[in-house]
Amino acid sequence: YLIGWCSQYLIGWCSRYPIGWSDISLDGAADIQMDGAANISLDGAADISLDGAADISLDGAADIPMDGAADFPLDGAADISLDGAADISMDGAADISLDGAADITLDGAADISMDADISLDGAADISLDGAADIPLDGAADITLDGAADISLDGGADISLVGAADISMDGAADISLDGAAIGLQYRVRRHNPERGCNTETWGETSQY
Repeated sequence: YLIGWCSQYLIGWCSRYPIGWSDISLDGAADIQMDGAANISLDGAADISLDGAADISLDGAADIPMDGAADFPLDGAADISLDGAADISMDGAADISLDGAADITLDGAADISMDADISLDGAADISLDGAADIPLDGAADITLDGAADISLDGGADISLVGAADISMDGAADISLDGAAIGLQYRVRRHNPERGCNTETWGETSQY
């Protein structure tokens, strides 16, 4: 009696809720727990397509609805592709642009912090085609025009026209204006805390 009742109930339920081959298709197995063994494979119109090693792991309740459309297609394409400009700071301005000509292009004022060493293995270590603005004040600080190694005026190899403020106190510490070419300058600035005059300059000798 029990067997007959179960068979009638099962046949009736299947007739009301038919299951077709297109509803569930297992054509092999997908590796869900990442152990190398195949578990489930969807080979029809797939909600999830894993062509390589699976990168998505759901350890708890699924937070991503799978509604038939491909939510996360993994087809072996490049992990990161920047076809235009990358906006890292999310301010609407392009921070990094990869266009084939330059590896990294910073068009705006960028703050870069590097805690490690910098190694340039290419042909040109540093190339400045125009004028380099180091303090970002709008004025050209270093210009390389092919005539000299470091030139501020295009004349000599090293030329400081004006005064250099090494101690960053607003006062000129060293001033070379080209008036005494061939002279060697030895400048000593004394500490006022030791009772010396800050305007005392050292000796000048010719070599």
